Amino acid sequence: MNSKRLKQLQVWGKFLAKRLHNICLRGPAGKGWTLPAAVLVTLFLMANPGALAEETLATVRGTVRAPTGVSISETTVVAKNSETEQRREVSSGAEGQFVIQQLPPGTYQVQASRAGFVSRMQKKVELRAGQVVQLAFLLEAVSGTQGREAQDDDDQNDQDDQNAGELETSSAAVSNWIDESQLVGLPLNGRSYSQLATLQAGVSDTSGASGARGVGGGGLTVAGGRSTSNTFLLDGTNIMNADNRVPRSAAGVQLGSDAVLQVQVFSSNYGAEYGRGSGGVMNSITRSGTPELHGTFFEFLRNSKLDAKNFFDPDGEPIPPFKRNQFGFMLTGPVWKDRTFFMASFEGLRDRLTETDTSFFPDELARNGIITDKNGAVLEEIEVNPSVIPYLALYPIPNAGSVGGGKGIHKAPRFLPTNEIFFTVRIDHKISDQDSLFGRYTFDDATSVTSGGPTFLFLRRND
Repeated sequence: MNSKRLKQLQVWGKFLAKRLHNICLRGPAGKGWTLPAAVLVTLFLMANPGALAEETLATVRGTVRAPTGVSISETTVVAKNSETEQRREVSSGAEGQFVIQQLPPGTYQVQASRAGFVSRMQKKVELRAGQVVQLAFLLEAVSGTQGREAQDDDDQNDQDDQNAGELETSSAAVSNWIDESQLVGLPLNGRSYSQLATLQAGVSDTSGASGARGVGGGGLTVAGGRSTSNTFLLDGTNIMNADNRVPRSAAGVQLGSDAVLQVQVFSSNYGAEYGRGSGGVMNSITRSGTPELHGTFFEFLRNSKLDAKNFFDPDGEPIPPFKRNQFGFMLTGPVWKDRTFFMASFEGLRDRLTETDTSFFPDELARNGIITDKNGAVLEEIEVNPSVIPYLALYPIPNAGSVGGGKGIHKAPRFLPTNEIFFTVRIDHKISDQDSLFGRYTFDDATSVTSGGPTFLFLRRND
């Protein structure tokens, strides 16, 4: 929707909300739900849809002129998404200026044409969320040997490229980008795409201890701020969990990189529309559907055959078994030709980690009241209370030597499985050349067993 239609919608929304509010207040006695219902309807209809547009959509603006500098009005300017083939069309004003608002991020072809002039086309205009692209078209009058359409030869393409301006942002916000090539091309241990934010200046992940496994982490520190001060958005909507933390699953990862087109990363100086937190902002934009059926399938494998031995693994014994499978697919295609499109993405995680636990327990002599040093020399003898003996039997006997003082080292494997299922579905519908809408549903369910204490005797299940 353009700005004029948004204002009209807001005016009508406020009028209807007022009418509904008055009707509900005069409703029959005993129906206490009418006032809360009126409040909800009022808040819904008075909501400003422009805030979401500023965060997730882009704008193309520019001018159309003749080589002499004269403005050309009533020029048809069409922006066509190269992937989804959706079109937006406007006409230039009296001064040759045009604005195409609320374009979903992606790659576009922008063409300017008018009767009596040679059409010009900018064939690759990259749009990112919240950005404004400035273009300048120079249209030459049609001569006897020229047609109205833009020529496809190399000279014409070079000239069209020269007519395009540079990318500009519509506010003072300074953002970095995680683009499609990084999301798809860079290897990620665990396929948690929030790790890519650390490629930006001033962003670090302080939870690197769990990075070897590829799960956990995600506690991003932006410009020295706390990890709980950050804000994570998906298509402009907040997806923080109840503890105001990064939206990781119980498995400790943020899946769905195949369904994401690009990610905005704000570290400082961003606009009030992003607000809510004092830290950084990470705004992910999901992919749209396409007019033709496309699909990708994948599986990533990692196991102990490809890993080095851990420092705490016992000498002379094989590496504890480990196997991780991450598999899934992404499909895009039409639902209703040239009107409705879908995008569906699924990803599964099966992680079977066995690690060596190193713990300290009373050695066999200490259970009988004999305390020795690490070389076996007796230091003292104490009386063991008979009521304690049954509890001492619950502890395993140390199997990796003594450290003295009646304590020994015990090493044993600890099994820590992790499972996760993630999928997201998005439907895009084109109402007209000026209006469109989309809906998205995301599901993420995971279970993970982690260490729940200082020894392998205690485990924690996370859901």
